[in-house]
Amino acid sequence: GRSLRAFAREPWRFLLLGLTGGFGMGFCVFLALSHTSSITVQIIMNTNPVLIVPLSLLVGERVGVGKVAGVIAGAVGCGVVLVGVPQQVALENPHHVLGGALAALSGLCWAVYTVWGRDVVRRHGGLTTTTLCMLIGGVAFLVACVVMGKDLRLSSQGALTGLYLAVVPTALGFTAWYMALEKLPANVLGPLQFIVPIGGVALATWLLKEEVTPAIVVGGALALLGIYLATRGPSAGEEPTESPVRLDSRGHGRRLRRP
Repeated sequence: GRSLRAFAREPWRFLLLGLTGGFGMGFCVFLALSHTSSITVQIIMNTNPVLIVPLSLLVGERVGVGKVAGVIAGAVGCGVVLVGVPQQVALENPHHVLGGALAALSGLCWAVYTVWGRDVVRRHGGLTTTTLCMLIGGVAFLVACVVMGKDLRLSSQGALTGLYLAVVPTALGFTAWYMALEKLPANVLGPLQFIVPIGGVALATWLLKEEVTPAIVVGGALALLGIYLATRGPSAGEEPTESPVRLDSRGHGRRLRRP
C-alpha cells in the first residue's frame, strides 16, 4: 500500500530511478563482464561516487576543490586500471575497452539514481524507494530479454543464481544497509564503502584466479583516493552545502540536528 501510494504521487520520478538504479546499473555491469575482467569492472563501477560530484552541479549544489580533485583522481585511477590489465585479458577480450566503458556507464547510472533520488529517499524512505525501483528494474530486465531475443527458460543452476542475486545482495543487502543507517551515523558507515571494490578484487583473485598487476594496484589506489576526496565532509571552517542532511556515498542520507 505505501509503495503504491508513493508511486502514484511521483510516477515519472520513480520510473527514472528504476530505469537507472534498478535496471541500467545491473544491465551495464552484466554487459561489461562479458567484455573484460571482473577486477576491471569492480574498480571502475565502484568509483561511481566521483561521478556524483559533476552531476551535483547540475542540480545547483556547490562543489569544493577537494571534490574536484577526487573526480580527477578517480578518473585517472580508472584509466590506469583499464590500460594496466594483464596482456592475456586484453588478448582474450578484443572489446576490453568497451567493457570498461560499460562499467563506467553502470557507475553513471547509479550516480544519476543517487543525485535525482535524494529527495525521493527523504520523502518516502529508503526501503520504499528501493522496493519500487527494483520492481521497475525487474520489469525492464524482462522487456530487455524479449527485445534481445533471449530465451527466458533457465536451468536449475541459472534459477538458483538469479534467486541468490535477488535475495542476498538486493533484498538482504539493501535492508541491512538501511537498518545500519538507522543505528549508526552515516559518517561511520561511509568508510565501509571501500570494502566493496577491495573485497571484489580479493574474491576475483581467489575464486576466478584473476591476476592483479602493479598498474591495477596503482589505479585502484587512485580510485579509492578519488572516492575518499569526493565523499568526505566539509573541512573545518567550510560551510556545508546541505547541513541538515548527511549523505553517504550512495546518496542515501539521514537528517541531522544542527548544533
